Amino acid sequence: MVEQATTSEDYRNQWNIGCTLDDQLWYQCLASDRYMVEHRNRMQKTHDERLLWLMLRRGIYDQAPEDRPWDGAVRSMRYSAIMGDRLWSMIETERERVRVPSFPQLVGTDRIVLGRSLGASSQ
Repeated sequence: MVEQATTSEDYRNQWNIGCTLDDQLWYQCLASDRYMVEHRNRMQKTHDERLLWLMLRRGIYDQAPEDRPWDGAVRSMRYSAIMGDRLWSMIETERERVRVPSFPQLVGTDRIVLGRSLGASSQ
């Protein structure tokens, strides 16, 4: 399972059928950690994104004994971190999808507005 999460190219699309909930959450934490290190570590982040990054990282890693008083707390933190990571990915995908392309500023001496030159005569 560790090898699959750390070496597979398709690690974000794996679901380990037949594993326990704890094992599935653990695998998804490994996959989220890899994605965050490989893709989000280098990106420019807003203040809120930096805080989200830190909170997700706290939920992914095993905590000190005093921060995990019972197994349910660990499961909840892992589940929340995985969901937060996937939601962040969905937001990034949607942001990319709706991003407005920039139009050319100048072509020659005429301005281009929505594909038509301002200097051109309309016929």
